[in-house]
Amino acid sequence: MFFYLKMSVLGAALFMVLSLSACGTADRPVLVVPAEETASEETAGRGSASDDFETEDDTGRNTAAETAEEETSVTVHICGAVSAPGVYVLPAGSRVLAAVEAAGGLTAEADERLINEARLLTDGEQIVVPAAREALPDFSGTAGPTPGTAADGRIDINSAGEALLETLPGIGAVKAAEIVADREVNGPFASTEDIRRVDGIGESLYERIKDKITTGQ
Repeated sequence: MFFYLKMSVLGAALFMVLSLSACGTADRPVLVVPAEETASEETAGRGSASDDFETEDDTGRNTAAETAEEETSVTVHICGAVSAPGVYVLPAGSRVLAAVEAAGGLTAEADERLINEARLLTDGEQIVVPAAREALPDFSGTAGPTPGTAADGRIDINSAGEALLETLPGIGAVKAAEIVADREVNGPFASTEDIRRVDGIGESLYERIKDKITTGQ
């Protein structure tokens, strides 16, 4: 009797131990992420990475496009004797003729001899089309006579302005203005002696300036 009672107690104890062991494992909390949420997060992650990738790719394409545009075009400024002076963007490899045509062509005053319409354009250059009436630069190294003076350096009293006349000895601003006024009223001086008809220019003053003046005749 005692033996059966002891076995019953041992069996009950063993059953409780096994039950507690099983419960301890089963009662542990387990975080289960629903499949839909996981898929959403993965999709969102891939979308963000894709957005970043597309942004960088778009920037690269924009930069490449700008570089390509620079390589395939030139920007030039054309002015002077053309119908529509301004800044123009032309295909790379264009010549001056293309810039002239873009600016509406040459005007009637343009001197076509002074520009090379077959020359290749370079980016950022300025093209100045001169007019035929504009004097060409003197590269000879010898300057011509100053207006109002003769080739020998004497002052032409028929064409010199007041400032130039004032360089003569004894001729000030007032006297220079009187000389100019006299020739405008009475006509050009026929000879250097005629300058004595101006009030205040007597024989003594004439003697001082006669070798420095001419009538241009």
